[in-house]
Amino acid sequence: MTLKRRRGPWRSFGAATVLKTVPTPYNHFRFQLFTMHMSGRPLSDHLSHLLLQANRQMTRRLTADGVSVDQWRILKVLSERQGVTMGAIAEELTLNAPTATKLIDRMVQEALVYRGPDPLDRRKVLVFLAEKGTRLLVAQNRQVDEQESSVETTLGNEDSRKLKDMLESFIRQMG
Repeated sequence: MTLKRRRGPWRSFGAATVLKTVPTPYNHFRFQLFTMHMSGRPLSDHLSHLLLQANRQMTRRLTADGVSVDQWRILKVLSERQGVTMGAIAEELTLNAPTATKLIDRMVQEALVYRGPDPLDRRKVLVFLAEKGTRLLVAQNRQVDEQESSVETTLGNEDSRKLKDMLESFIRQMG
């Protein structure tokens, strides 16, 4: 392992990082940065760091099939309910309406989702998951499950459960 000072996304943390070679599920190796000396930092620094790392890892896994994290999240929402308004998608995923519209437009062009009228109110347009989107979601969920399994292996089952419980509690309190 090599200890070095890193500039870039963590520069504001002022953290030393360790470059370590980590095997991936496909027997390729990549470098993973482990931050050290963050114990004296505020909780917001830890959360920012955690979110950045989690987002990077998810992006790497999902973009291999040409799907962004936000597109996967939209597919996931649509798989849980039949027909969702654009506003409900934007609100649930905390996206602004124009961003959600652009993502949905792109997904419609790729035949992952389709739009249709609301049977109860023909003025509303609902978004539905297409068959191609369902197949892609199944493949992407396998990637997400592998990532989650990797985290659980690293932390152990008990600590993973505790972390999940704490995060869910935090989300409820913030929301």
